[in-house]
This record gives sequence, structure tokens and C-alpha cells, in this order.
Amino acid sequence: MAKSVAKACLRFTGLFEAELLTELMLRFWKHPLADDAEFRSNLLESAADVLRASADGERIFDELKPNRVNFVAAIW
Repeated sequence: MAKSVAKACLRFTGLFEAELLTELMLRFWKHPLADDAEFRSNLLESAADVLRASADGERIFDELKPNRVNFVAAIW
């Protein structure tokens, strides 16, 4: 059975490191709401939803198989 990147990344979303990475990505991308803690929290929750759906086999991205969706794609 192939390993699911989506499942591994979903486990990552509960860690402090996921919060930190989310903030750093938003700052690097110069997102206008990078300083908004509530926005970042909601974004991280939405990314977890994307990863959960992907881990369950739902196709979210045309370019990626559901089990190949990673944390950065989910945040994007």
C-alpha cells in the first residue's frame, strides 16, 4: 500500500511547528494578513480540512492525487 502524504501532513497540523510554518509561509509570500493571528488559525484549520478530505480520497486539486496532497498545497 502506498504511503499517504496527506495523512502524514494531517498529523503535522496539530503541532506548534505547523502554526510556525504557516506564519512563515504567509510572511514569505507577503500575504496582507500575515500578522493576523485569527486568520492564520483559520487558515491552518482549513488546511487540516483539505488534508482530511484528501486522506479520505477526495480530489481537491486537478494536478495532485488525493494521497499526494501536502501541507504547503493545503495552505495554498
